[in-house]
Amino acid sequence: MDQRLIFTETKARKKLAAAPKSQQKKALDKGLEVLVDNGEVLRVKIDDLTSNQIKQVFAGDHVRSIAEQKNYIRNRKAQMEFAAKLNIPKVEKEPEKVLPIYEIKKGKLIINKPTELSRKEVFDILSKLV
Repeated sequence: MDQRLIFTETKARKKLAAAPKSQQKKALDKGLEVLVDNGEVLRVKIDDLTSNQIKQVFAGDHVRSIAEQKNYIRNRKAQMEFAAKLNIPKVEKEPEKVLPIYEIKKGKLIINKPTELSRKEVFDILSKLV
């Protein structure tokens, strides 16, 4: 793996880490070729890819070629048309539930996230437990 991907944070960089080292180096040095709707090919930096472009450009263990991207786009379009004909609604992901920093349940304090509390906040929480 290219050393620039070791401490990777973005989804695109994580996908790139699964690709062959030669593709990793090329993508990090020169960007990735992305096929757009009008047939034009753009070179896009790894950190500038949109989520849809990430899905289009990466295929599990490699970076898709332009021909593979063309097939991906064609298949995706066919799937959407088929779903529209069947009147299948789009499946939307439920928004992630935002947990409070802490909760009090059955007389117990449950801390959901790493946090810092002031002395006053600790006393307020303790008073709720009594």
